[in-house]
Amino acid sequence: MHVITRSCVLFFWMHTLTFVKSQEPLPDCTLQDFLNGPLFDSNFDTTGLEASYVAGRQIRVSCSTGYSGFFLLFCIEGKWQSRGTKCKPQQCPVIHVSNNVQVIGDPEEANVGNVVRFSCKSNSEILSGSQEIYCNENGEWSGEAPTCNAPLDCEQPPPLANGDTKNSMKFSYRHNERVEYICQNYYTMQGGPFKTCNNGEWTGEIICLRPCTVDEEAMRGRNIRFRYGRKDKLYSTHGDVIEFSCTRGRPVGSLGMRPMCVDGVVHLPSCQ
Repeated sequence: MHVITRSCVLFFWMHTLTFVKSQEPLPDCTLQDFLNGPLFDSNFDTTGLEASYVAGRQIRVSCSTGYSGFFLLFCIEGKWQSRGTKCKPQQCPVIHVSNNVQVIGDPEEANVGNVVRFSCKSNSEILSGSQEIYCNENGEWSGEAPTCNAPLDCEQPPPLANGDTKNSMKFSYRHNERVEYICQNYYTMQGGPFKTCNNGEWTGEIICLRPCTVDEEAMRGRNIRFRYGRKDKLYSTHGDVIEFSCTRGRPVGSLGMRPMCVDGVVHLPSCQ
């Protein structure tokens, strides 16, 4: 505590400030008093704060995720005094886009969690970049603003293993043009049958799955034969089931007598 004394010196009053050690300790400041007091903001993050603080203690209270601002709290004679600002929603910076980009949402006042979507104003242009971005908890956009440009042409389409294009190829293709593929005999197409020119790149997954071949020599060593027919060799497409029977003995193992052709591989059974 302190004491102020007054004395007259040469016709003037003089003030003297004297600090006197208090006989009683100054009261603490409690966290509960702060939570119930006028300084508290519901958007403060009070995680890790202690239950009470001694006189003269200073603490910093930050705002919760998604909000900006903080408070410096001072414990003075059992009461909290503060310096700082109230918590405000965290905002992302203004997004700047070119005139040919359509913006859906508010790119100037975006709080955490707000989403902004983009499209091209002209149907003859395509969007390069993300169709939507959002304001994250750090006050940053999840991506860059996209641009709108005229689509690029494609060069000749890529070759297909064990397949080919159905029609003759051109030197270049416009955006959204398609090319049809076919697989060789006995090969099975997965995906397709088209690849599409998409802004300078060919899109579309196509695979020609291989057939399986079973001949007499492979069957003889396993004491098996085709269950139906007397063929010496068989071509079977992907996904087909081939049925066998024993020439002598009984089937062994757990494969069974009806294996399936899977992309050129068939696990033949055996008999003993």
